Amino acid sequence: MKNTLQCKLTIALFLISTTLFAQKSVTGKVTGESGESLPGVNILVEGTTSGTTTDIDGNYRLQLPGSDGTLVFTFIGFEDQSVKVGDRSVIDITLSESTEQLQEVVVTALGFELKKDETGATSAVYNTTDMKRSGENTLLNSLTAKASNVQISRSNGDPGAGSTIRIRGANTLLGETSPLIIVDGIPISNETIYGGGNDVTGGRTGGVSQQSRLNDINPNDIESIQVLKGASAGALWGARAANGVIVITTKNGKAGQFRASYKGTLSIDRVNERYEMQDTWGQGRNGVYGPTLAEAWGDYIPDRSGGADEVDQTGQFFEAVSGNRYYPIVTKNERGTFVDENWESVIQDGKFWQHDLSISDGNERATYFFSLSRMDQEGIIKNSDYERTNVRLNNKVLFNDWLSMTSKAALTLTSSNRTQQNSNTAGL
Repeated sequence: MKNTLQCKLTIALFLISTTLFAQKSVTGKVTGESGESLPGVNILVEGTTSGTTTDIDGNYRLQLPGSDGTLVFTFIGFEDQSVKVGDRSVIDITLSESTEQLQEVVVTALGFELKKDETGATSAVYNTTDMKRSGENTLLNSLTAKASNVQISRSNGDPGAGSTIRIRGANTLLGETSPLIIVDGIPISNETIYGGGNDVTGGRTGGVSQQSRLNDINPNDIESIQVLKGASAGALWGARAANGVIVITTKNGKAGQFRASYKGTLSIDRVNERYEMQDTWGQGRNGVYGPTLAEAWGDYIPDRSGGADEVDQTGQFFEAVSGNRYYPIVTKNERGTFVDENWESVIQDGKFWQHDLSISDGNERATYFFSLSRMDQEGIIKNSDYERTNVRLNNKVLFNDWLSMTSKAALTLTSSNRTQQNSNTAGL
């Protein structure tokens, strides 16, 4: 019995001594490149859950689960570092600052980059990834519903047509309500130009609407978009910023490895809802057929005599693209309505193709960004189209620690066929 008890004690002491021998304690201090102590640095034994953090003086003590291992040092704003323990019991570490700082950079009302916590302006920052996912081919429409208190609406459905912007509603009844728009530090106009059919100065009833200059920008060239809503923007830009400011910054080249990318986009536009149309009452008013009236409560179609309409071929006529001539109707006899045929002669499935090529390269002293884009769009109304070609070259050169030069140049070529707007003599 006594021998058995001694044997068990010997085995227990052997196991304890083996465990103590297998474990190892490591101490040390973690500092930055300038020699300052780094408190709160995470230290983990790679492949295990054993770890610790440095104290207020940057010191640490860690018990290894075995006789050896690899320590991983991590700290926000600094590069991760791994160290093999080996036969050392004291390991002092110097962490290097990370080249990718976790700080958000915004663009101020003057177009300068600034840390977000250093500006007090009320602002909203657009996510450029969400803009690209929107499927819109123009910059303005891709911003729709991306920021609070910013309302964007199209002037009409023409391809590439301009849009109106309101930040926090209208600030005046009769004055200008559009915000100030800054692109790379340069103010640009977003006014929609109307080509009046009956008004030399630009009426809205007989002409066509034009695209805005803001839509000339290729959305894929945008680095950041910020909407300034606070009074600080007005203090910097004056009365022009009374309706808010939209600050747009385009991309710059990045130092390091040569980068080239291509993206092709195909989008299909289709009328999502078509109202059922009646085929019982003809064009006219009060039960009487009238070829020049817009209402559709004229004569009762089943009561027509049938056969061809009586027309006046002695005067004016309309010649369609197909070559068919249409004369003024004197007596309406035909019972056909041709609802689908009329629809298909005007409406189609719209689509647009966009090709984007970008190249970026540079070093610590000079960088460049080049992009080439081509977009072809056909509207849902036949013969309405929009074409846009964009070329951009942004350069940045650092001459020394206190002198640098940035140049940004862009060329846009647009061409479009517009739809005549509503009027008593034109339009669909």
